[in-house]
Amino acid sequence: MNNMQNMHWMFNLPHVIALFVSAGLSLLVAFLVWQRRKINGGTILFWGMIAISEYCLGAAFESAAVEPAMKVLFNQINYIGMVCCPALFFTFIMVYTHRVKHFHLTTNLLLWFIPVITVILAWTNAWHGLVWPGFSQGSKEANILIYHHGPAYWVFVCYLYLVLLTGAVILVREFLRSKRQYRYQIGLMLAGAMIPSFSGLVYLSDINPIPHLDWTPIGFFFNGCIMVWCIFRFNLLSLIPVAREALIEQLQDSVMVVNLQHEIVDFNANARCLFHHNGQDLIGKNIDPMLPAAVHIEKIHESGLPQQFVLHHSSTVWIELRVSSIYHQPNELAGWLLVFSDITRSKHNELELQMVNQQLFQKLEEIRHLQAKLQEESIRDVLTGCYNRRYLEDSLQREMSRARREKYQLGLLLLDIDHFKQFNDSYGHLAGDKMLQNLGELFLQKTRSGDIVCRYGGEEFLIIFPNITTQNLLSRAECLRAEVEVFQLEFNACLLNATISMGIALFPQDGDEKTILGAVDQALYIAKSTGRNQVYAYQSQPPTVS
Repeated sequence: MNNMQNMHWMFNLPHVIALFVSAGLSLLVAFLVWQRRKINGGTILFWGMIAISEYCLGAAFESAAVEPAMKVLFNQINYIGMVCCPALFFTFIMVYTHRVKHFHLTTNLLLWFIPVITVILAWTNAWHGLVWPGFSQGSKEANILIYHHGPAYWVFVCYLYLVLLTGAVILVREFLRSKRQYRYQIGLMLAGAMIPSFSGLVYLSDINPIPHLDWTPIGFFFNGCIMVWCIFRFNLLSLIPVAREALIEQLQDSVMVVNLQHEIVDFNANARCLFHHNGQDLIGKNIDPMLPAAVHIEKIHESGLPQQFVLHHSSTVWIELRVSSIYHQPNELAGWLLVFSDITRSKHNELELQMVNQQLFQKLEEIRHLQAKLQEESIRDVLTGCYNRRYLEDSLQREMSRARREKYQLGLLLLDIDHFKQFNDSYGHLAGDKMLQNLGELFLQKTRSGDIVCRYGGEEFLIIFPNITTQNLLSRAECLRAEVEVFQLEFNACLLNATISMGIALFPQDGDEKTILGAVDQALYIAKSTGRNQVYAYQSQPPTVS
């Protein structure tokens, strides 16, 4: 008996070792996947590798056991992992290819119904025999127990290959439309799934080199090797392709695809909400009636620039439209991709900003006006409206520099209201202020825009005449004197009048920058001393005043 058992181990030992190695390798892959469990699909793949490890481990003990009862027990144990493998494999494919939104509760129940029932039937097989109607001794050298298969087993086999085939079709479709890096991943996953499937077919067929020996767990050994290679070489779980559904549906913008006839062939959920349509209503509809008349897809595409327009639904929505080409072949235009961006908030912000800017501009204009007013008030005499003494000092130096530079004469006229103290004493200071105010206005009216009229102090005024001759200056001064002489101020039912005395001088003829004011002041003094109400021109040798 011992020799027979040793013979069994001699033939069966490589198979048992291979199963233990396959279980260990699957655990290694599960450990590597666990470190990446936070990545989408990582947790599902982890439990899949745990199920494979449990399946291989149970098969190893079943292959090593000698007693038929122990073999059946270990086979029942490995059924737990075996029935979970296809369901977890299919779930991982659905996650990997971003088809989770099609993977609802009902699909999950259908996917796991047969595996759960199969495990239950396997553990209660002694009562009904639906999984294994009976057992018989196989090759004693290979220590094989033949399991006769009942209807429940064949139902599970059909389920297994249907799930694997469906998953393979999904992977093939994803392979055909994926980029190079992802094709390596998908191709290796296909190979990893097909090897155990082929091993199972060998077990069930007449081409099995050792009849009734289940090679399926050995196939999972190669599946584990492929998964390790895929994780380390091609970054499985680190580089997962983004499917169209995940990309388009999660975009914040509204997206539509239209053909050359402007008929809608695809769209995302945001586009349906934007145009207030149900999904069934949009496919095949022409996009043009939904857009304002001024919006033309071809023109937007040709310009390469987005166009902004308004959509009127329950409320006004500002939209920015971008148009891109879609090609079947490099030179065969198939349609356009329309991207609608809701810019209502930014447009409202823009309008609010414009209003704020307009208000700020108005405030700025008010400030400029006030500044100009303050500037004007700072250089104007409040009573008469003429320039004040401060402005005179600045402008006189400037005008003398210009006159010297451009070689022309600058005329200065200094005037004084005759007997103004007596006027104030007789009629009051209010009448005096009125007289000063009216004469200031008169001087401003009777002078040129380029002339500078200043209140020199009290009842004295100084007028600067740029680029003027002696004769013209005398003439202008005489005209002003005559105007004042005939002027009458109505005050308290009385007509009041006044006369003025004037002295004139020319720069640089009668004095330089330091002496010209003294020259014109001297001329005024002589005019007042020799009779008043007259004009006197400065002379270097003034007459003797008695």
